[in-house]
Amino acid sequence: MKLALFQLNPLVGAPETNVKRLLQAAHEAVAEGAELLVAPELAICGYLPKDLLFRADMTGQILLALQHLAQSSPLPILLGAPLTAGGPVGTPLTNSAVLCENGKVRPVAHKRLIPNYDIFDEKRYFEPGPTEGFGCIEIGGKKLGITICEDAWNDADYWPHHRYEEDPVARVMAQGVDAMLNLAASPFAENKHLFRERIFVHLAKKHQTPVYVCGQTGAHDHLIFDGGSLVIGADGQVQQRAPLFEEALLLVDTEEDSGTPLAHLDRFDNLEKALCLGIKDYVQKCGAHKVIVGLSGGIDSAVTAALAVKALGPERVTGVRMPSAYSSAHSLKDAEDLATFLGIECHTVAIEPVVESLRQQLAPAFEGGPPALADVTDQNLQARARGVILMGLSNRWGAMVLTTGNKSEVAVGYATLYGDMCGALAPIADVWKTDVYTLANFMNRHGEVIPTSTITKPPSAELKPGQVDQDSLPPYEILDDILRRYVEDGEGCDLILSEVDCDEEELRRILKLVDRSEYKRWQSACVLRVSPKAFGEGRRMPVAMDFRA
Repeated sequence: MKLALFQLNPLVGAPETNVKRLLQAAHEAVAEGAELLVAPELAICGYLPKDLLFRADMTGQILLALQHLAQSSPLPILLGAPLTAGGPVGTPLTNSAVLCENGKVRPVAHKRLIPNYDIFDEKRYFEPGPTEGFGCIEIGGKKLGITICEDAWNDADYWPHHRYEEDPVARVMAQGVDAMLNLAASPFAENKHLFRERIFVHLAKKHQTPVYVCGQTGAHDHLIFDGGSLVIGADGQVQQRAPLFEEALLLVDTEEDSGTPLAHLDRFDNLEKALCLGIKDYVQKCGAHKVIVGLSGGIDSAVTAALAVKALGPERVTGVRMPSAYSSAHSLKDAEDLATFLGIECHTVAIEPVVESLRQQLAPAFEGGPPALADVTDQNLQARARGVILMGLSNRWGAMVLTTGNKSEVAVGYATLYGDMCGALAPIADVWKTDVYTLANFMNRHGEVIPTSTITKPPSAELKPGQVDQDSLPPYEILDDILRRYVEDGEGCDLILSEVDCDEEELRRILKLVDRSEYKRWQSACVLRVSPKAFGEGRRMPVAMDFRA
């Protein structure tokens, strides 16, 4: 038989919009001779609608959309949808797969393994569904087993430690299926597509059964989905890979080898594509038309602006230079050159008159304040003046502000609340500073997009004379190693000290900066997640505490 895997970019909370796209794909699949269309986990509503799932009007719209799909589709469609659990105990829904066919909506499988770690919070919404009478469908003379995302991530032979006692894949395979389908919505993180592929290759080889993975793509708030749809033969050979970070329709002939799969992309190619998709979908799905980026002449704002242009086009990106008395001529020139290279409109609004007015107005109230705080107060006044300007332009133009801080700065709190943290989306706040430099060079691979001088000069906030980042921080190569170990790997001070060339007093100061800056991160713009452990929902730390690593 022939089936089609539809790697869908859904709009969360918009069932009818998703149905229209599913029906378009259904007609495309029929034209190619497919007998079944497969769509991802929770395709009808997008992964994950969060507390919209508690609303009766949301679940009602989902049911109506499924009925519409069943009545209108030219072929059977297997897709993910939340269904009412119906039991007297537990959460109200199951994360299920339904078959829409001949005007009927039939539940055919239920997710058994409900993840509740890192960014996953499914136990808030879903119960494991029943297994009796579920888990398989027969179409075109083939018996297809069905699992949903996490169900496939618990094989005892693959994982030295696994989270669940149950193995849904083994249960499905024991029913003598001709192939296994996995409906997925697996968020992107660096190299996760490779890890995910190894898992499914292992399952295909172990059970000597073809495995077909249908993944969600697109971005939703902080989460980016690469898709990662796969066709794997019973011998474990990958026959097809869908292109990452875009919608795709993979056609599968169960009787024939599907040919040569797409090659894997470079790490920074994937990072660039992920961030561009995150920006594009966040802006468009939030209903914004344009974005604003403050251009300092530094590496972070340059990379952010370049990503925005690649995602949205130059006509939808506006740069703003906001020089102070401490801004260098070369930074102003770098910002101007960047705008020229990118082909974007750029405005210049000097902040010195605003800052000087604030100094004068606040001077009486500042009398008697601790002298040690005078310097940082003045620096933050400058940053907040820029924040006011950016948000004023945002209001006047109806445009969205992108913040430009990187993960290293966000980690140690080298960002100003209501200043450079102003904005709706933080595109590179999950990218370490050293990776920002590598990404900038990667983006220049076909010609100068980001000025070379921006990449080569020492980084500086330029909030006081002669300031550079390394006045108060270790070199970024060392800092990022420390922060990655502490934030992403959960290593403590003693272990880090044994593995990184850093003074103990300096190390403890850095770790304290991370912990003390949590209150800022609670108030930050939405951070696009591209690492295994991003700031935000996947790393939940208290603010009022006295933990010492």
